[in-house]
Parts: sequence; C-alpha cells; structure tokens
Amino acid sequence: KMQESNDRILVVFDFDWTLVDENSDTFVVKNVDIELYNELSEYYKNNTEKGWTSFMDHAMVRFTKEKQYTKEDIKECFRAIPFHQEMRDALNYITDHSNDVDVKIL
Repeated sequence: KMQESNDRILVVFDFDWTLVDENSDTFVVKNVDIELYNELSEYYKNNTEKGWTSFMDHAMVRFTKEKQYTKEDIKECFRAIPFHQEMRDALNYITDHSNDVDVKIL
C-alpha cells in the first residue's frame, strides 16, 4: 500500500538488462540483419580501442545509410524486445500509482 502522505516514490531504471532484458544497442541490428551484426561484431573485436560510442556510431551509419534500414524498422524491432514478467508487473504498478511515483530512465 502507498504511504498516507505527500511523499513521492522515486523509481530509477537503467534501460539495458533492467528495464528490457537485452542489450538494446545490439538488439536491433542482431534481429534485423544477422549478417551485418556478425560483421559489426568482428569490426568491434578489432577496434575496441575506439570505444563503444564510436563503434555504435559506425554501426548505425552502416545500418541506416549503407543498408537503408529506417526508423520504422528500428521501432518495429523494439516492439519485440523481451521483458521479464516481473518488470511488466512493476511498470503496471507504477502506471496505476502514477500520482505517487516519479520515474527516471538512465
């Protein structure tokens, strides 16, 4: 039960492996174009010194410019990203108590 006061509850989620049960950075490429995902995985193994952000910039350029995948392709793929039932329950609880809960996603 919620507290009988004006105190609000702050709920903070990390996105990957918490809010969604997956690495969202690689989920789309892996599930839309496995060949590109495999190529990018090899590229990253040979270019780790450039860092993850640089790698993801490279991956998204290949995904959207070279392969011509669209924002709609990305959105459609994210509709299939896995959630644990417990997380769905928590999100439903937060929705039902939205007047008492502040949510931040990192």
